[in-house]
Amino acid sequence: MPAFQPRLFVRWASSPGLILCIAIVVRLPVVWAHVHDPRLAGMFTEHAAIAHSWLRGQGYSGAFPGTTNPTAWFSPLPTFFLVLLFTFLTALTSARIVLTLNLFFSAATAMGIVLVGKELVGTRAAAIAAWIWVFWYYYAVLLLFLDETSLSALLLVVGIWGLLRVERSRRAWQWVAFGIFWSVCCLVSPAFVSVLACYWLWMSVRAAREFVVWRRGVVISILAFAVTLAPWVVRNYLAFGRFIFVRSDLPAEVYYANHEGLGSAPADYSSFPAANHAEYQRLGEVAYMDKKKALVIQYVQNHPAEFLRRTWMRIISFWTVPRGIGMWVVSVGAFIGLGLAMIKLRAKAMPLAIPMIFFPLVYYFVWAFPKHRHPIEPAILLLFAYALDQLILRAKSIMADRVPHNVPHNDDAVMPA
Repeated sequence: MPAFQPRLFVRWASSPGLILCIAIVVRLPVVWAHVHDPRLAGMFTEHAAIAHSWLRGQGYSGAFPGTTNPTAWFSPLPTFFLVLLFTFLTALTSARIVLTLNLFFSAATAMGIVLVGKELVGTRAAAIAAWIWVFWYYYAVLLLFLDETSLSALLLVVGIWGLLRVERSRRAWQWVAFGIFWSVCCLVSPAFVSVLACYWLWMSVRAAREFVVWRRGVVISILAFAVTLAPWVVRNYLAFGRFIFVRSDLPAEVYYANHEGLGSAPADYSSFPAANHAEYQRLGEVAYMDKKKALVIQYVQNHPAEFLRRTWMRIISFWTVPRGIGMWVVSVGAFIGLGLAMIKLRAKAMPLAIPMIFFPLVYYFVWAFPKHRHPIEPAILLLFAYALDQLILRAKSIMADRVPHNVPHNDDAVMPA
């Protein structure tokens, strides 16, 4: 019987192609169970409502039932993709296409985890993280959200891979591509801007201290980012008369989780336009946001201790929900892995540390649903797997130290006189 070969096993376990194929197979039953459901089209979010308004010639508006206001509440790229689908296909067929794409986005994320992880935390940790992503059913069912949820996790993995490619590059076109790619990420989910800003800052510091990063390349990527984002920003200025980066909804989202009369409830969405559109339709989106912002400021001034308490509870919730599936274990392990990586890997840990630290900041002030942390799950899993890998290595070292080393070999035995 052939002996077990650990290196060969690790080689197979870290194969990107194998991981991709198994991830697709694991997710197929989830897709198959829903793709024939005629109610699937009803799972579209507000992006679909805006897309229908656009096709009716009403512009980027009508995000909520009974409303006709121009909007920047939701990011544009998912909406315009639905506009393209709805132009030629029915809503049900479009939903099936989005669901199928989500399957491939989720499976490709597993492959991306192992590719990026090999360069940052080592092959074993990368394989552990990728297989957790493949077989943990929670990550599989999230593809049922017919929005940008599944795509956003893949974008982060690709963005980190691009960062590793570009940081030592002296080719201008690669820096241009880097800036354009991250502008696309922000047009899908503007929360990515905190990650990108920290990446730019980190590369700028390295350029000043270590002369590793090309300073001109950082500037080129910033310009490419700004130029790509400019059409949407200009549209928002023309529609609302003020600068709006990508989305306008932050004041309202903060208000729903921080205002008078909440009591023990984590948030109150009774004034959310989908539930009660009268105020939103009457005021318009800008005035609606201004009103919510003023109420939040008043609440924080009058109840600072309660605001801090609620913020702390949201931080705990972000790292522990959904409850009952052991997510808190992954989070604790990821923070341990983050600490170990910062000590042992130093600069190599930064591409993972930055998303984990800075991406969640905005969600500490709003009510974050479990899917909101999904974009950074690849970074979380890689750091969690790195902690497991270090634990395994430590256990092996302890076991090796306990093996006696003073057993004499045959050639050291005492020969009789």
